[in-house]
Amino acid sequence: MPLWIPEAYPNSTSNSEKAVAAGLVYRPSGETIRDTFDWEDHPKALGGSLKAEKEAEVLQKWHKRER
Repeated sequence: MPLWIPEAYPNSTSNSEKAVAAGLVYRPSGETIRDTFDWEDHPKALGGSLKAEKEAEVLQKWHKRER
């Protein structure tokens, strides 16, 4: 989920100065979107959405986590 942002953090920001200093280069968003679509069509991609049972399990663990 490369473009997923949790609803609880609609205006969050992060500091990437260390990553940029270490050589991080940002790709154009259009390129990232295109490559994500290409990856999703690849036979070895994760297979799309979670099954309902797995999603429920993940959400249950998420809500029970320590904060």
